Amino acid sequence: MEVVYDTINGTEPHEFCGFVARLLELPGGGVSMAKHKYETFEWIKIAGQPQDDGGRRRKVRSGSKVNIKNAPIFLRDGDTVGIKDLASECGDQDDFSTPSDDRGRAILVAMQEEKKKKRRNKGADIFCSSVPRRPEIGIKIFVPDYTSLRQTRQS
Repeated sequence: MEVVYDTINGTEPHEFCGFVARLLELPGGGVSMAKHKYETFEWIKIAGQPQDDGGRRRKVRSGSKVNIKNAPIFLRDGDTVGIKDLASECGDQDDFSTPSDDRGRAILVAMQEEKKKKRRNKGADIFCSSVPRRPEIGIKIFVPDYTSLRQTRQS
């Protein structure tokens, strides 16, 4: 299902979750959402409710609100958002992984392991290489003798 969300309605995660809940006719607080990251096959949870600070009052700086268009969510046009109805879902409410995500992560791990092996082998080849290295050349540094200049100035 494709949905267009206008950020004029609000850019905070709980406003976005409320919009989706109204659209799908779900109870207001019963929605869990996450954004899919295609590159890493991970899901970033979008907090549906404003964060409770445990009754402690803090000074809130302007601009410190969580924004769905900024870090860590970075919600952009064309992003895939997973939605779970907490009332009907049993199990882990924060796990949005699919079997294709698991396969993709396994491929990424295999590629990383292959890179590590290549680096290790490349590092070992440097020391055991049969290619002859260039011979070392000595450096000649000329330092003029300024003591003779001092003696002539002093006299």
